[in-house]
Amino acid sequence: MKFLSSAFMLITANLSFNAGSAIAAEEPLDTREVLLLTEEQREHVLDEMNGFLSSVQGIIEGIAENDLEIVAEAAAESSPKKPGEMAGIMKGVRPLQFKSMGAETRKGFLQITEQAQSGARTEEIASTLHETMNYCNACHATYQIQLKD
Repeated sequence: MKFLSSAFMLITANLSFNAGSAIAAEEPLDTREVLLLTEEQREHVLDEMNGFLSSVQGIIEGIAENDLEIVAEAAAESSPKKPGEMAGIMKGVRPLQFKSMGAETRKGFLQITEQAQSGARTEEIASTLHETMNYCNACHATYQIQLKD
């Protein structure tokens, strides 16, 4: 009887474990908010992110070489654009928070540009870059891109 009781408990535990696994498998692995974009919109966002990353690399290069001209040029590439330069293809598809993070990121690059042009210490520039990168991290932690059908 003790054997049957142990066997029953083992089978019950196994069934519960497998049922839990089946439920867990149905839950999405990526729980970030979905941005449904067309291929053209996706390419625009990826190009913009690549531009931010290139600017970060240039800023770090300028700081490492103690060359504020390199810093200013790299940061200016990702500073806010004139209203006419913004891609109309993104109009109405970006959530407000996504738009806001992008705008704050560009403002951070503008601040770095101005700091470098005014001869700020590299520690101050690095601190502003750190703050600016927080927007990048927050955005990547919040959103994922999926293509529209």
